[in-house]
Parts: sequence; C-alpha cells; structure tokens
Amino acid sequence: MLKRTTLAIAGLAALGLAPAFADNTDTKTVTVSGTIVAPLEIGTVTNLTMPHLVKPSATEPNTSVKVECGATDAANTLTYSGNGNPFAGGTAGAATVAATSANAGIAGVNKTGTCATLAVAGESGYFFKVTTGNITAHSTAGVTVSAPECRNADGSAITTNVQLASGAASIKCGATVTATAAAVSYTGAAAAGSFDVTVTYD
Repeated sequence: MLKRTTLAIAGLAALGLAPAFADNTDTKTVTVSGTIVAPLEIGTVTNLTMPHLVKPSATEPNTSVKVECGATDAANTLTYSGNGNPFAGGTAGAATVAATSANAGIAGVNKTGTCATLAVAGESGYFFKVTTGNITAHSTAGVTVSAPECRNADGSAITTNVQLASGAASIKCGATVTATAAAVSYTGAAAAGSFDVTVTYD
C-alpha cells in the first residue's frame, strides 16, 4: 500500500498535480494602551519686586540686596551689601531690616521684597526640576540683576526636584539687584530686567 501511494504521489508530482501541504500559522491581535501625560505649564501669579536699596556714594563700592524667598514675603531673607540698607536702624551696613528702623513703617514702602510666585501645572504625582537663566539687563543704567533662585512654596531650598501633588505645585523666585546708578525707580516693562524660569520633567 505504501509503495503504491508513493508511486501515485510521484506520478502526480510529475504531472504538477501534487497535493499542497500548508505551513502551520497562527495570529494574535495585540492591543495598544498607554497614558498621554499632561504637559508642564507655568502661570505667573506675581512678579518679583525688590526691596528698596540705597545707591552708593561716590567713594563707596556698589550696593546690592539679595532676596531669598520665605514661606511668606514677611519671612523673606534679605542680605544687603555695603551701606545699601535704608532700614538699618542707624547701623551702617546692616545686613537685614532692623525692627527699630522708622523707615520700615512708611506707608507703601517695600522693605521685605515681593517674591515672584509661579504656579506649575502638569501630570499628578510627577516630579520636575527648575532652572533659571537668560537674564536680561535693565534699560535703567547702573541697575543689574543676578543670581536668580527659586525655592519651594514653604521657603525651603529646591535640592532635587518638585512633585506635582494633584497636578499642581507652587514655586517662589528671588534674585540679587546691584545698584551703581542715581536714585531711580526701575519699574514697568521698559525699565524692568528679567530672567527665565524653566521647568522640566525630571
């Protein structure tokens, strides 16, 4: 029987009529799923306003004031250089605002600085890092901005990254202003310097 079957297949093959044996195949459908993460976005709540600073006298070096942001503006840390502190309470070169300074009580005087507050939105639970840069000069001669620094909303330093709790976080930014100019108010878009704050998923 085997010999006859083999001969039959061989005969059919010779005629080009051999039976076709299909290869084994299988198909599986793969589904694709994932998450599109919300982009990071920054909204400016307040811009940075520096505390008052005294210009140096002709024989004095430059004066400057540095604002490190606290949990509230009243808790900001100010560092003055030279004799630039108008709230020194009679102490030349005092680094911080003196509680005894009569000038600290003048209506409308900004003695603490008003930190820039930025609201960051993004994917809930994700972390982002903060960088500063691209400082633009004041058009007011003799006024310079340097060393911008951002901190957490509670005033603590940003040592690694910030987490978006419920998709939102707040950061506060300060800087240093140095004066060599005449007494002047450097406010408004034409006179105000600036710096960039960039947030990036970590």
